[in-house]
Amino acid sequence: MSLPGSQAIWTEHVGRVHLLSTREVQVFTKLGEGYSNRLIARQFGIAERTVKTHVAQIMSKLGVDSRLQAGLVSVLHRLLNEGAIDDGCR
Repeated sequence: MSLPGSQAIWTEHVGRVHLLSTREVQVFTKLGEGYSNRLIARQFGIAERTVKTHVAQIMSKLGVDSRLQAGLVSVLHRLLNEGAIDDGCR
């Protein structure tokens, strides 16, 4: 399966994942799995406020406007890395 032209813009956001810190990647992954801030905080043993800060940083670095969009980029990132879809760039 490949990404249609109108959806290929999401690969631009995926291309920014390398800008995330190690902890941000961990939080980013959990966003894609549908975890709430509270559950992410519990899983990593950090404050919920810290998770909110990480989410804000993730959104900024990826260039997205919402937590939902960050989660969608996370899912796309996972699918691209698993080879489940082709972004047309390989």
